[in-house]
Amino acid sequence: IPLLERIPETGERIDYGALSEFLENEVRSLQTEQYRIHIIGFAKLVGDMIDGIQMVLVFFAMSALIATLIIYIYTRDARSTLLLVGAAVLGVVWLLGMLRLFGYVLNPYSVLVPFLVLLSLLMGGLAGLTALLTNAFAFAVMLLIDIPAIRDLAITTSIGVVILIFTKLILIPVALSYIGVGEKAAKRSLQTGSADGSINPAAIL
Repeated sequence: IPLLERIPETGERIDYGALSEFLENEVRSLQTEQYRIHIIGFAKLVGDMIDGIQMVLVFFAMSALIATLIIYIYTRDARSTLLLVGAAVLGVVWLLGMLRLFGYVLNPYSVLVPFLVLLSLLMGGLAGLTALLTNAFAFAVMLLIDIPAIRDLAITTSIGVVILIFTKLILIPVALSYIGVGEKAAKRSLQTGSADGSINPAAIL
């Protein structure tokens, strides 16, 4: 059966975790050796996602760790690496906080948005900004689809893109201007810039 997103009497959102637990305890418990019960649908999917949220957090931590190692190998500067990864994680925290503030929740379709925010922030330069703008236009078009879950995904991603642009274009450059980069990282950036005829602005900082 289709479910309303909010309880009509109170206006509160459905607690998918509690609903999933109820279905498991009160419905699936009726299963016998002769009859098997299969519970499907969006609500149960969300409930299963809530049950597995710890595994999602593990994958998120692994993604952040791998990205940190790759950035450090490339820059050879601990300060720049920690700043970039810290800003990316901060952007994810802002995203989750703003979703809570605006009354939105992560669902199976939008649970990957924090990963998108994290990885897009760790992409550098023009390529990263181009990816952000492309994602913004793509998900803005999805707002035209008259499906609540898809619209929530589009809104969630749009909020994430706004946070990404602010963090990448304002927060990270300002923070770098204060803490600077290591001598090895600056020399490496200058050498890389000299090789292709350009200079990385990070080297000046």
